[in-house]
Amino acid sequence: MISPRGSDIFFSEESLNAGRTFANKVWNASKLIISNMDDGFTPISFEEIPVRKLRVSDKWILFRLAVADREINEHLRFFRFNDAAIAAHRFIWHEFCDWYLEITKLTVYGQDNDDSKRIVQSILYRILEQALKLLHPFMPFITEEIWSNFHPDNDSIMLQSLADVEVFLELKDDADAMEIVKRTITAIRTIRSETRIPPSHKINAMAGVKSEMLQNLLESSRDEIIYLGRLNEIMISAAPELPEIRATTVTEDGIDIYIDLEGIVDVPTEIDRLKKEIDKTILELKKVSQKLSNKNFIEKAPDDVVEKSRRIHRELTEKQQKLKSALRLFSGYGES
Repeated sequence: MISPRGSDIFFSEESLNAGRTFANKVWNASKLIISNMDDGFTPISFEEIPVRKLRVSDKWILFRLAVADREINEHLRFFRFNDAAIAAHRFIWHEFCDWYLEITKLTVYGQDNDDSKRIVQSILYRILEQALKLLHPFMPFITEEIWSNFHPDNDSIMLQSLADVEVFLELKDDADAMEIVKRTITAIRTIRSETRIPPSHKINAMAGVKSEMLQNLLESSRDEIIYLGRLNEIMISAAPELPEIRATTVTEDGIDIYIDLEGIVDVPTEIDRLKKEIDKTILELKKVSQKLSNKNFIEKAPDDVVEKSRRIHRELTEKQQKLKSALRLFSGYGES
């Protein structure tokens, strides 16, 4: 199921662990969604969802569901089972769980009105239903078990029809807008990670935007950016007031992201640490590169030893890139 047609799959504990982790993700996400349904809750259908009242994140996930539904069914039609499984995995884990489920906690556990909460919970409910049906051909046992808890009075999930979600493909413009918001949040998270700011420490951010469209989009998604970026506040402006001690990056949408590091990071010490780490990594990478450029080593060393050296080379190259990226975040240090 994870290999293209005509290819062999070698036994791998890593693959087993990956499957187990994904199964846990599906189980826990389903448990969370079901446990947050109030007694007597009756979800509205996909057809009844008031699209005009939805936030950009709601429209995004409905569009992504429609895309996943189309891709999975297309792959199954032509017996590309591995491609269908990959599409299901990508949607459920990286889009539904990693992003949308986290965003909805603002509404489910927040102070939103009952109507907004019911709409969001209905979207969660209906998407979970559809996702379980799409995943069932690849993970029949766990999806059947979840379905029996989800719908104890209904027939087996094998007998359920997929809902028609093709109409949500019309939400592409809204989905594209949400991708801009996601890239903004990712940029903030990257700075946090590369400057080693603890997840529990809330910070202040500034976003420099070059158009009214970007300003309005980020303003409308302010709550999501603050929540997922673990911020105290974010200033969104064409010319935000910049802190003296800051880390800086630019998204591919041209949004300048600044993080206030005053009292959080000792910038001179951090710059010195990064430079030393880069120098150390360069030396280690040079040694491994010399070994891999030696024909005698490649031809005479055991395959597992050669592969280990190649893996170390890849890891060191990636580490060097991340360290240099972290150092670039401080490029504006000392500038007014």
